Amino acid sequence: MQGTSFRAGLLRCRACEKQFSVTIGTIFEDSHVPLAKWIRAFHLMCSSKKGISSLQLQRNLGLGSYRTAWHMTHRIRLAMKCEPFAGLLKGTVQADETYVGGKSYGQGKGKGMENKTIVVSLLQNDGPKRSYIIHKANAHTIKALITENVEKGSNIHTDEFNSYKNLKSDYKHMSVNHAIGQYVRNFKDGSKVTTNTVEGSFSLLKRGIYGTFHSLSKHHLHRYLAEFDFRWNERKATDVERTTKALLGTKGVRLSYKPLIDRTVSNVFQPEPPVIKHGKPRLP
Repeated sequence: MQGTSFRAGLLRCRACEKQFSVTIGTIFEDSHVPLAKWIRAFHLMCSSKKGISSLQLQRNLGLGSYRTAWHMTHRIRLAMKCEPFAGLLKGTVQADETYVGGKSYGQGKGKGMENKTIVVSLLQNDGPKRSYIIHKANAHTIKALITENVEKGSNIHTDEFNSYKNLKSDYKHMSVNHAIGQYVRNFKDGSKVTTNTVEGSFSLLKRGIYGTFHSLSKHHLHRYLAEFDFRWNERKATDVERTTKALLGTKGVRLSYKPLIDRTVSNVFQPEPPVIKHGKPRLP
């Protein structure tokens, strides 16, 4: 569209005769933030090993408000979300759980964790990592999660937590006993059993929460998990390659602000309800 009454970059569809721009049908739609700042925000989030806070992003980019920066970071985390996954995890998969947020009381594994959120991560050796929030760390829930994500017959490496002990019917399950100080089991054929890699990924998540974000809501935790999983899975790529990969996830979905802050909708244990999938182009 040309002329003084039309802004730069405005197009018109010959089929439906509606106006649109390059941002229609992406997470950038309806954003007043210049695309140059969006690209810088993607680079900062993809290159920061332990994440970058919304306040820091606001200062770095010169954004007008914290709300704008916070909304941007969650839209970028949506672009980082690794779905749909390309097939099941296979080979050797490390599985472990961790507890995020809240105050804990009592001692021992699983004791005094009522105020915390349970996160289970599945990590394929030399492959991708996937993290999920679960209601309870019981045998039924954990086995259902592993069955949904890991190919049957694969090697599953865990610790001695009781909830993993019913996996042997479908998987080659082996464990290490942390209670006696065992973190790696070595065998004569050169193979070993360990959960050190997945536990190391948890340390990045916890450092990000404690040192960068300081606190975060259970309501939005699944997006933070997507961010840390994305950086872990792309850790061997350069910052530019990682940013480019994240930008490929901007098409086809949009996370608007109002449903993002709607606490009446529980999006903790379910797929993203605020995501708007686009059909026909509409006015920008």
